[in-house]
Amino acid sequence: MDKMKKALSNCRGQISIFFATTILVIITFLAFVINIGVFVKAKMNLQNAVDAAAFAGAAVQARQLTNIAYLNWEMRNVYKEWMFKYYVLGNLNIDDVANSASGTTDFRMATYPGGARPAEDMYNFPSVCIDFAGANSTALCKNYIIPGLPRFSPLDVAGMGETTNSIMDTLTDQKAQDCATRSQLNYATTAMWAFSVNSTDQNALQAGAPEIANNRPGAFPTAFELAIRMRNLEAQVNLAPYTTGVCIDGGNQANSSFCSQGINDILQSNQTAANERINKAFFSGFRNLGSEGDSEMRNSFTLREIAPRPKIATSAFSLSNLLIPASSPSINKYYLDLKLMTANLATFYTMFTTTQGEVNMSGVPITKTEAQCAATKTGLPVPGYPMGFVKNPEVLTYYAVEGKAKFIGLFNPFDIGKDNGITLTAYAAAKPFGGRVGPMIFDIKNETTVNPRAATGTSKYTSSSFISGLDSAFFVDQYGTAVAPGLYAAGSPLPIDLGGGTGFWQKSQASAVGGWAPTEDAVVFGIPNLIYDYPNDSDDGSSKSYFANGPIQVIKPSANEDLKNGLYNADIFNKFADLLKGRGAAVSPQFIQDAIYKTKAPTRWEANNYLIPTTETINAELAVDSFGIIGKAAEGVSIGSDHTSYPFDIYAPLFSDDPLTLYKSPTEIAGVLTIYLKAQQQAIKKYLQSMNTAAASIFRNNDSGATGKNLGRNSSEMVSDIDIQYLSVGGNPVDPAALPTCLSMAGKFIYFYFGPDAQGTYNLLRDTAGCSTGTGDPRDSYLTGMLEKYFADNADKLGEYYKTTYTAHKSSAMNKKLFTAYRPGAQNDAQRNDGKFKNFIKSSNPETMWRNFYSTKFITLKSLMSSGDNFYSEISHSFPVHSEGNSAKNGALETSQSQYANPLDLQSIGGVDLTNIDH
Repeated sequence: MDKMKKALSNCRGQISIFFATTILVIITFLAFVINIGVFVKAKMNLQNAVDAAAFAGAAVQARQLTNIAYLNWEMRNVYKEWMFKYYVLGNLNIDDVANSASGTTDFRMATYPGGARPAEDMYNFPSVCIDFAGANSTALCKNYIIPGLPRFSPLDVAGMGETTNSIMDTLTDQKAQDCATRSQLNYATTAMWAFSVNSTDQNALQAGAPEIANNRPGAFPTAFELAIRMRNLEAQVNLAPYTTGVCIDGGNQANSSFCSQGINDILQSNQTAANERINKAFFSGFRNLGSEGDSEMRNSFTLREIAPRPKIATSAFSLSNLLIPASSPSINKYYLDLKLMTANLATFYTMFTTTQGEVNMSGVPITKTEAQCAATKTGLPVPGYPMGFVKNPEVLTYYAVEGKAKFIGLFNPFDIGKDNGITLTAYAAAKPFGGRVGPMIFDIKNETTVNPRAATGTSKYTSSSFISGLDSAFFVDQYGTAVAPGLYAAGSPLPIDLGGGTGFWQKSQASAVGGWAPTEDAVVFGIPNLIYDYPNDSDDGSSKSYFANGPIQVIKPSANEDLKNGLYNADIFNKFADLLKGRGAAVSPQFIQDAIYKTKAPTRWEANNYLIPTTETINAELAVDSFGIIGKAAEGVSIGSDHTSYPFDIYAPLFSDDPLTLYKSPTEIAGVLTIYLKAQQQAIKKYLQSMNTAAASIFRNNDSGATGKNLGRNSSEMVSDIDIQYLSVGGNPVDPAALPTCLSMAGKFIYFYFGPDAQGTYNLLRDTAGCSTGTGDPRDSYLTGMLEKYFADNADKLGEYYKTTYTAHKSSAMNKKLFTAYRPGAQNDAQRNDGKFKNFIKSSNPETMWRNFYSTKFITLKSLMSSGDNFYSEISHSFPVHSEGNSAKNGALETSQSQYANPLDLQSIGGVDLTNIDH
């Protein structure tokens, strides 16, 4: 019995042990299953958080690119205003400008029919000529030649011959000076429109210029300022990635052993707007992990930005480095590389050079006229003009991050200590789409030079509508007689081809239009042009009638040359010139002011090529679910019946204490401009040599027909007052020692361009007497001084925001065509019928569903690797990766590079092996 009881007791014990063991196994199994589920959930939560971080960071990049694109469009507006002044205001005496042009716009002055041979303007390009009697048929700027004074055959009266010749010499000399004085007026106007800095102060350019749009800054200083601001925005996009780990509390190592800095410490110690990226990215991830009551993973969350391999331009003269100060630390372009398109341009003004001519008058024995005012179109060089930026398609803008957090769980066998657990890791990448920084009107594939664009595939000769060449091998004088290289004759444009090199003017598509030129001969200039809008009523300009038949339209002397590029297309020109009310009649200062504001309004061509800002009113009109950059409360000013102008501020630092602002003071900017202008020394030297040659020709060809006295010295010295030994027959006007002073147009421009260093450092002036404007501040006399003074005096207004105006169309039909950051416009939208689609969600406007074009999308990390079969492969991932129209196919980028220049640099986060990652 005892044995049986004992056996039963043992059996019950074994059953209890069995049940206990079974229950323990079941509980352990359930705990394991639950813990695995919680672990998977934690992993998913972390991945979602890291996805949110990547998306938020890329969205910041999208907004940064939006600001850059808006500012690039503003550079276009500055150029449009300049071309309006040059092509329209400066040529109101020309019939096709005063009235409606047809076919090819004709900018030639009226033919002078008198004389043994009719004198004809053979050069069809605009030249600024200001004449306040423009409606008069005998107006100076309307006619190619103003007749000189006839010298009659001597009368057979004792003493009369000497007296008559003396009087005629005096009158002829005075008339020659009057011609030169008008030349100075045209020069001052052209220089003011190109270079004036501050319209409120008397400066070197405004002293002799008429009050025609003189309340506006010149094109070059404004474009230069915008380029500086865009470089600062670019630097903010390229803020170095935080690769060492960012968490909520950098000092609490108990929560995160792999965190080196707290997010709040970063934001407080590094006051830069560029930190918005890490701020938005971190907190987007942080707040997607748990809550205040469930902070296990949140408090240990650490985010690291995975650095791309930076793009570093090797040349100091690279288009990627222009206007980045050499004193700044080397800027690694991790996410964005902007290339500056510069162009060597020259706008013409009409210089009246004195010549001698023949006149046939029946019954009057006249042998010749003296001191004719013959129009000579003279180019004012504007070297290195900043036309705009292009986003380098070889550098991809994207954002990749790594996130880590500790997982403890409900039943964690690894939880030895309070804060230990399993470290979870997740990765994500996203990319902003739709930056539209451009367009690429010139070829910028070369690192240091800007070249004309060739026509490939469906593209056309876009460059031809922005710059024209001038073939100096075909120069002719006022009568159509060929002019040998190195010589000047009245009527042939200045500067002339001095021979022995490539000349002054762009005449071949093989020549660079801008960028850095290693030698003097490599510097050539072109005549600026413009595509204002499509010539027809289509939205795509499908006729392409405004492009030349080659990359550069080269102008040659011809009575009927077939020019069609840009503003030579009469339809385009008429749309542009019609902005001026009353052209061809009385033009008031208000009409001019209104027209300049209208030039800033977006056109259909710009809608297809630029990202254009909008007002809140326009966005509401278009039923876009976003505010415009200009608020609804902004008070607009009506410009005529079809436009409204608004004050417009955009964040774009010029100089500030922000660590990523490249310039800290106006002095630093002036220093960068000095270096920039110094690089143009060879171009200015070419200009001087040509002006010297013209001055020598005027001096040598204006002897008195009776006394032999030189009557051209005063007028020649107004062009370039080099020493008489170089002006006289046998002298060499291009001798390095043939230097002018500021009493001449050549000398004034050289001093204005280089300042006091023009005599010493550059050795291009004989002396600087008379170069100062006399305002008491020597900085008013030269470009860098004027800019430095303007920046310093207006530091409170110029600092971090660019202030301008935005001209909006009152036409809703035009506003619907705009390509904005909030919608892609009718040409680019995914929906049919201009975005109309039945929308059952939005009752207020049920038929409008515009797609938000400037968006952020996730991309695969594997597509950002620098090696492997799937490198940037769209086919393998079924997901396209594009950069400014260039796509990767089968592992090869469709540019001059075989791959993008900035793939992920995994060494930046410790050389993590991500080769097996498939997302």
